Amino acid sequence: MYRHFARLFVATLLVTNAVNAQQRVKQESDLGRWTVDIPEGSDGTFALAETTRNITAAYLADDPKRTPILTAYNTDASIISVHAPKTATGKVVLESAEESTQFPDGRIVLSALDASIDGDTAKLETHPGNHRIGFWSNLQDSVSWNYKPTRPGMYDIELTYSLAAGVSDIEVRLDEDRLESTIQPTGSWYRYTSSTIGRVYLAESKAIQVNVRGIKKQGGAVMNLKALTLRPAPEGSPVVQDPDGSIEMDSSQAIVNGVKLRFEPEPHKRCIGYWANPRDTVSWDFDVKAPGTFQVQLTQGCGQGHGGSEVEVIVGEQRLTFTVEDTGGFQNWRQRDLGTVSIQAVGTHRLTVQPRTKPGVAVMDIRRIRLIPAQ
Repeated sequence: MYRHFARLFVATLLVTNAVNAQQRVKQESDLGRWTVDIPEGSDGTFALAETTRNITAAYLADDPKRTPILTAYNTDASIISVHAPKTATGKVVLESAEESTQFPDGRIVLSALDASIDGDTAKLETHPGNHRIGFWSNLQDSVSWNYKPTRPGMYDIELTYSLAAGVSDIEVRLDEDRLESTIQPTGSWYRYTSSTIGRVYLAESKAIQVNVRGIKKQGGAVMNLKALTLRPAPEGSPVVQDPDGSIEMDSSQAIVNGVKLRFEPEPHKRCIGYWANPRDTVSWDFDVKAPGTFQVQLTQGCGQGHGGSEVEVIVGEQRLTFTVEDTGGFQNWRQRDLGTVSIQAVGTHRLTVQPRTKPGVAVMDIRRIRLIPAQ
């Protein structure tokens, strides 16, 4: 980071333009995720009352696409401001992590705080709530982590960074997988955003080496790197509504949120399985073109003696509760009619399956869910 007068002025301007009333973050949990209310009259820009969390992502709570929101710091990170869209209302979600960790929802955050640095210019800069690899002027330098995920699966790779001016071409490597991306300027070394670099499939739960390096830069440095996040992603193609109005969500299209749960691709399975952790959940994002009321059908299997889990199916504010049936085997499939849900808006929606209890060795396996227009 180059801290001459102009950059100090820009950083100060970014945070002092925030509204005077500081907003306190709420709903702290072990997911490393908090929410903060957008104050009325703020035009989306406001300061946080607490500044000790190392923010790795920010987005609107009601945005299923998690469009990144900028966060800005003063020079010693004693003031942090959030820059949501001017017309935004409601809540902002803040994700944070100090050290590299995998959260209960399956999200893996690789933090600058414990990264390995190879090179003669890049180095760790740290303040309470703001850890980053800065001074990265040599393209030969690189940053890496060794990490073992708890489960295989598909992940989106998201980079949290700042870049004062110009663009930088970078490469992210996960073992043999290579992703290249051009990251855009954020307007200041003190203003951070997140960018999705690409998607990778981890076939095994084994230690992987993750490496980030610069390929080309227009400015004085590659970037300030705050974190790299591996976020659970859909295992397959997007879910779209069929011409007859029905919506079929195959297990191969699910987003697995957890540390044990996974999509099992073997031909005789092709299901969501390994549901040994009752905190794990599974979701599907789907596009609706013809809204209405839908009958919910779920195809489940459960091993002998392991039925009885209480499970919720959640769509927006609507919840359907059912009891998992023992089918004599986890791949002995049975179709269940669970009730109806009303979807009255065109656009992207999310369906989540969430256990409430797990009396047996596992909750169940799921092969597919269908939403069928109610007659």
